[in-house]
Amino acid sequence: MGEGERVDYEHLAELLGSGAAVCLLGAGFSTQAKQSDGLTAVPDTAALTSNIKILLGVEEGEYINLADAAEICEESADHKAKLNQLLIQTLTSTQPSDDQKWLSRQNWRAVFTTNFDDVVEVARGANEFVPITPASDLATVPSGKCPIYYLHGRALDLREKDRDPSFVVSESNYLELSSKNKALYSRLFNEVFCARAVFLVGYSLRDLEIAKEFLSKSAALREKTFIVTREDERSLAVRRLRKFGTVLPIGLSGLREALSKHVVQSTPSNHFLYLQQFSLPTADSDLGTEITGDDFFKSIITGRLEPEKVAFQEHSPGTPYCVRRSKALETILNSSQQRFIVSSDFGNGKTAFLTELAVELFTAGRAVFFVETKLPDVFSEIDRVLSRSGDVVLLIDDVVRYRNIAKYVGSRLNAQSIMVCTTRGDQDAQYEQISAEIGGAHRLIDLNSLSDEEVADWDNLLERWGY
Repeated sequence: MGEGERVDYEHLAELLGSGAAVCLLGAGFSTQAKQSDGLTAVPDTAALTSNIKILLGVEEGEYINLADAAEICEESADHKAKLNQLLIQTLTSTQPSDDQKWLSRQNWRAVFTTNFDDVVEVARGANEFVPITPASDLATVPSGKCPIYYLHGRALDLREKDRDPSFVVSESNYLELSSKNKALYSRLFNEVFCARAVFLVGYSLRDLEIAKEFLSKSAALREKTFIVTREDERSLAVRRLRKFGTVLPIGLSGLREALSKHVVQSTPSNHFLYLQQFSLPTADSDLGTEITGDDFFKSIITGRLEPEKVAFQEHSPGTPYCVRRSKALETILNSSQQRFIVSSDFGNGKTAFLTELAVELFTAGRAVFFVETKLPDVFSEIDRVLSRSGDVVLLIDDVVRYRNIAKYVGSRLNAQSIMVCTTRGDQDAQYEQISAEIGGAHRLIDLNSLSDEEVADWDNLLERWGY
């Protein structure tokens, strides 16, 4: 750390415990681990390069870097097979240290690694994560499990003969990186944006694609980025890293000691500061006893419905308050689809429709949440909501305004959750792009057209209140 630079470890422990932090691991993270024999260290870049030089018969004194050595192996099927066997032997079935286990088992939003080895997987423990590689389907991430993203490939995939591990190790691989692994890098940058803290452990930020992203963002990203280096890290390296964030030259064991001093109080699972949880009075009598002309007039002027009045109309159909958009509602209520985008022209009832939908979903026993903020703090609450058992619904009024949140939610929906967003007809240009980012297929619902029954209901409503 620089002179006078202080770190609030208690606050960092709180963020880590709440699931609001992201971790990016580099080669320095793996150095404490042992290979499967429990004696030999997991090779760093220099050691792995030396092993490949022996495999290729290159003289010890001749200089060659890892990318060039791997490139030569790619030219021969025999050398490529030997390289794969070397990677399996030295980088899988590893034995992590206690410090590595501690770090890996924290409540991370997500973990990203540029390493090929399985240290973080073994350290975290079976069934506590889902590995995602360049060869994976990125459509959804199961809730309740920490995603571990292998940005450059995963050595364990080499054991699967029918799977392309999409390794990034040779020079050619690196040249193709920006196009082939674009989806993984996009996920990294999205998670970094959403997180309240970003920990870089053993990572030098030499990857130009990642370094450029960290430097191009606002000062807010630097303020929430913490770079953990060795205690004996060279002063020039520390000075270079400071432009990306706060440098903690305390090593992994030092980080563990600093954070373990603080006991993190878990947030109650039913307490939300940023998501708006929808609810209605539990007793029918608490919904009110009447609907007046003033209530109807107010709804027309503001374009908003009062949930209690909507629910009261359901219980007392003889006292109309609004037109039930039956076709659109039933499309959502009776569909197996999980992602919906509701569209209409400006002022044609999108917000009112979401209120009608929330009432019906809540009445049916589903947990309903409105997203009405773009603050990064909301993402950890979304994670908590989607890790719940039972049916969960997230409603987003204006998918263009909250596009990053819609993208985040859409990629994490579990089998029992759905997302409903709204968009205006004049946002079609952005809609096309956003609809491709929300994690899977969606159903478009157009509110501009009324059914014959809905037209008749409007006539009756207007007549009832003297319009």
